[in-house]
Amino acid sequence: MRFHYLWFGLGLFLLSPVSTAQSLQQTAGPPGAQFFGAAEHDGRLFAAGRYGGLFTREAGGWATEPVGLRLGTLYATSERLFAYNASELFRYDDPEGWVPAWDGYVSHLWVGADSLLVLVNDTLYVSGDDLDWRMALRGRGVLDGSGTPLGEALLVLFEVVQAPDGAFWAASMSASTSGMYRSEDGEAWVHLSDGLPIFSFPRTLFVSTAGDVLLAESSAVYAFDETAETWVAQQGLAQVTPIRFVEAGGALFLHGYASGAPAIYRRDGANWTEVVQPESDVIALAPSPDGLFALGLDGLYEGPGDGTWTPLHDGVVASSAQPYRIGEGVAVRGTDGWLRSDDEGETWVPQAYPPDLGQIYDFGDVVIGTASDNVYRSTDGGASWQLANAGINVGPFHKRSLRDVERHGGMIYGGLYSSRAIKHQGGETVGGVYRSTDGGQSWALLGSNFPINSNGFRAGVTLLAATDAHLIAATQEGLVRIPHDGESWEALDAPVTTALFGLEAVGGRVVLMTFDEIFVSSDDGATWAPFTEGLPAGSYRRFLASHGDEAYLLISPLLDPVAGLYRLGADGWEDTGAVVPDWLSWLRLVVQEDYVYLGSANHGLWRYDPAGIPTAEEPGLAPGRPLLGAPRPNPATGAAEFVLAWPEAAHVEVTLFDLLGRRVAVLHDGEVAAGTSLTLRLDGRRLPPGHYLVRATGGEHRATQRVTVVR
Repeated sequence: MRFHYLWFGLGLFLLSPVSTAQSLQQTAGPPGAQFFGAAEHDGRLFAAGRYGGLFTREAGGWATEPVGLRLGTLYATSERLFAYNASELFRYDDPEGWVPAWDGYVSHLWVGADSLLVLVNDTLYVSGDDLDWRMALRGRGVLDGSGTPLGEALLVLFEVVQAPDGAFWAASMSASTSGMYRSEDGEAWVHLSDGLPIFSFPRTLFVSTAGDVLLAESSAVYAFDETAETWVAQQGLAQVTPIRFVEAGGALFLHGYASGAPAIYRRDGANWTEVVQPESDVIALAPSPDGLFALGLDGLYEGPGDGTWTPLHDGVVASSAQPYRIGEGVAVRGTDGWLRSDDEGETWVPQAYPPDLGQIYDFGDVVIGTASDNVYRSTDGGASWQLANAGINVGPFHKRSLRDVERHGGMIYGGLYSSRAIKHQGGETVGGVYRSTDGGQSWALLGSNFPINSNGFRAGVTLLAATDAHLIAATQEGLVRIPHDGESWEALDAPVTTALFGLEAVGGRVVLMTFDEIFVSSDDGATWAPFTEGLPAGSYRRFLASHGDEAYLLISPLLDPVAGLYRLGADGWEDTGAVVPDWLSWLRLVVQEDYVYLGSANHGLWRYDPAGIPTAEEPGLAPGRPLLGAPRPNPATGAAEFVLAWPEAAHVEVTLFDLLGRRVAVLHDGEVAAGTSLTLRLDGRRLPPGHYLVRATGGEHRATQRVTVVR
């Protein structure tokens, strides 16, 4: 028998047995990791996901940090760790987590050996690690090359850096003061642009620890010659578009693009030589304690800068996934092509799908694939594909962009939406619905009286739904329907006509989703009624998906990154109780025969088991699966309880975080015996209203829940 405990004051009291809630499970893939920033701080490696999220690596391996931020580039100074996402600046404060290092918008950041520079519009602020900011300049006091004042000329600062000797270097892009400037005190500025093109457009400004000043333009790199006070073009970088300079291991590196492909270069005197990239195309560089971090499309690598690289991403799932149902499995498109899993996302096999394939619609005996300008079909579950464009004659000025595909009996429908609104000889237009009666081999434009858009073309189609009697289409001009055996479209009196994000036919009903509303129809779209029973107030709808008679809705409250998964019921929506991690950015929802899959940006593929997850007292508990029950109640005005069950004896810490990743409270820190459960109590009366994350860690396991405190 399992027991749970209740915190009361400082004591533990034995209570009656309880069960645990269901949970969303992260799969083992798809493989790959996309990072945009990396830095080592206080013995830990921090890696920021390209599309959000934070990952940390210690001796025990990788861990996902519950951070509801897109951190961007990471910078490690001697005392602190900073993150900058091109508009916001954060610092890492252990144990509080990530907190703002600057209150407001930041247009440019420079991190030097002993100083930080923040540029806000035309004002520069300087600080040390203590973050005691002082205003350094407001762009006044400009001198020309001979030292003559330029009056009230204003520097429109693009980038500012500080040299080891304390001097400031700035790039200005105004009409009257364009060029490069240097200041010894941040007040008087000298124009130093000799050697640069007349029309100079600086992209990146950099100064090394040795005092070397480098300027990258759109297609050239210059170094400043202190003796001659002129800029000298660097050699070996022809046809290179520079992105960012990095100093690592006593050497200077440049990340850029050569002929459209990513490239890395190392400086040797006045020359630059190309460095062999790791296995993945590099999207960013960062200094590491032992050399250089290379952040690629498929992982994180470290090397001394000579072209030899060691992968560091083993054991972390940091890929992006947009899942599609195919056969009994699921397919996602990776950076190097399509991957498929037939074991709930635990292993992945590369697939020889058409390289331009964008979406997959599996109807059992036939699979339809769509691309930006092609349609494909497969009759062997995706093992082989044939081009299936016959009949979709959009002409040379339009593309065969089928936005949605549906099936009813022996008919397959495709909704066309081409963004090229140019009418050409032949009269074909940008939208409409095409029908195939031969399994997708050939297509024909369906029906008359189809709505016409303001440009005189057939309206583009974004969504389709097939009921027993009708095909319903969401177009630029509103909802229309046509009988499966009919030839004429009928306009529907829908409650909304634009900004439609979901349309599904489920069990004799049609569900229509907008940005912040949901409607249902039981008469094939003739009449509609609001359908939000069971959903939290003030939320907007992210994704709607169905399969057979099951439909699910992924929602997120407006302006807050807290998600929830709901199932369509007879009279409203039923909360599945699934723990949908709050800090993730979701890309797609798919309903499969046995699972519901959620694809995320930078955190791989997640699945929900509608049949439920066994509790620790039930047979069949998967070895090593930690459980942290959903809070009850949630939202909470006062106390909320969490049930904790751990699959093996371990020292477990349960911590409360806010959405900035700051530690708010420790709910439990002690031993948990295998096969038992604890009930942990959170006093919401002592917390500000808002959304919080509860994370349990013990041994090699982690589990997370969310809780909302309201007043």
